[in-house]
Amino acid sequence: MDCDRAANVLCRQKVIPMDSTRQKLRAMIIENEPTDRMHFLQLPRLAVRSRGKVYVVKLEDLDWLETAGNYVRLHVQGTSHLYRDSLLNFETRLDPRRFIRIHRSTIVNLDRITQLEPTFKREHIVTLCDGTRLTLTAPYRSRLQALVGQF
Repeated sequence: MDCDRAANVLCRQKVIPMDSTRQKLRAMIIENEPTDRMHFLQLPRLAVRSRGKVYVVKLEDLDWLETAGNYVRLHVQGTSHLYRDSLLNFETRLDPRRFIRIHRSTIVNLDRITQLEPTFKREHIVTLCDGTRLTLTAPYRSRLQALVGQF
């Protein structure tokens, strides 16, 4: 939400005076804004149409996700399904305490990570419990470190 626009509307409606209260309102709006996906939808399941059938996927069962054009490829217990959505939009459905982006095209379930192996250019190879190896790029490293500790 644009703080100045909200303050101007309230001032024009004579809800608040045009003085230092505007600064207080700006601070309140910024303070109460949802932070970093904390407004995620708590839907425990997702209906995915794949190969002529509809599968019900528990979000907690997702191993990892990747972009596939205009779709998101969901990797669930050894199988994969395509879901028509962008990775950015899909990310808002996921619990940020359980799922983390490790690459601009990859999100992984933290519970599935078993190993981190350093490579070059501050990148790491993330190994999942099923043996899948994914790349953790430098821009996403600090968030993972905050959740699992220094590495």
